[in-house]
Amino acid sequence: MGSNEKVLKENKPTADVLMSSMRSMGYTFESAIADIIDNSVSVHATQIEIKFPVDPADEGIIYGEQKLKI
Repeated sequence: MGSNEKVLKENKPTADVLMSSMRSMGYTFESAIADIIDNSVSVHATQIEIKFPVDPADEGIIYGEQKLKI
């Protein structure tokens, strides 16, 4: 490789790093849901369905040693 050639590397963020950086900028769970709804309305969706694997309002659920945090 010559001294003027650039090497490009793929840099895909992992979910945990991406979520951490988004939270540090103030992006919340509520903001994420609002974005989904806003984007759906922008493309004239007639139905928006958001499913959760658990009820996010139920803070009593414990997974192993970690409590579900919202």
